Order: sequence, then C-alpha cells, then structure tokens
Amino acid sequence: ALGILLGITAVLLLLLLRSPSQSPAARQEDLARVETRHREARNTVQEMRDLTQKVQTAIQNGQQFARQNFLPRSNAFSAMLANLEKLASRNRLQPQDITYRMNEPDNELGWVSVEVALAVEGTYPDLVRFINQVEQEEMFWIIQSLDVSSSGGARLRLNLQTQTYLLPS
Repeated sequence: ALGILLGITAVLLLLLLRSPSQSPAARQEDLARVETRHREARNTVQEMRDLTQKVQTAIQNGQQFARQNFLPRSNAFSAMLANLEKLASRNRLQPQDITYRMNEPDNELGWVSVEVALAVEGTYPDLVRFINQVEQEEMFWIIQSLDVSSSGGARLRLNLQTQTYLLPS
C-alpha cells in the first residue's frame, strides 16, 4: 500500500510539474513572446535614457540662452538704461524721460518683467534705425507700443514703451 501511495504521489508530482496543456511548440511560442517583450522593454528603457539626455541638454541650452539674453537683478537697471541710451546716441537721438517699473514675479519660476518708457527726439530716419536696433539688440526687448509726434521742424518725438525680463534671483 505504501508503494502504491508513493507511486501515485510520484505520478501526481510529475503531472503537476509538467504542464499537460502545452506542447513543446506552444512553450517555444511563449518563450518567443517573452523574448520579444523583453526586447521591446529594453528598447523602451534606452529611449527613456535618450529622452533624459535630450531634456538635460534642452535645460542647459535654456539656461545658457537666458544668461546671454537677460540680466540678473543685481545690475539690471543700470545696464538696461545704458543699453537704451547707447542705442539712442548711436542714432543721433536725444534721450529724455526714461522711466522703468518692475513688476512682481507673475509665475512660479521667478522671472520679473520690467517695463521701460523712453522718449527720444530726432529725425524720422534716425528714429526708424533706432527702433530696428532695439528689436535686434542682444538684450531681449519687447516693444509694447510707440507713439510718434512732431516736436517742431523736421524733428519728431518718439515715446517708446518696452518690456524685458530679469533672471530669477
């Protein structure tokens, strides 16, 4: 009786360990599917690593662009005013009434916008050249509005409203 029980146990164990529903061909197909999923997962991991590298490069490029085109708060106001006055004098314009207003950070990143109002007087060609140079200046200026009026003779008065941003502190 003990031998029969041991025999039955061995047969049952063999049946449990061996999957009767799968033939060797079906197991090969399962293995091929698992290997395919493994390859796809490995490719996805590599794509994610590549994406991480691209994101890091984009962040570095963004920081470099910001450092090159925007001012830190420490010396921003003197540099902004000097920049506009330099452009005005280069175009034979007489700067007058330069004012600025710093806005509170309006985003979570800490960028601060500064609005600068500037009045200059000169001839029409000089004013046009000045506006073009402001737009092409390395320092990032946004021309919000401009108003031109006669100041007598061939001279015109340009009231210019510009805006720029300061680096987060």
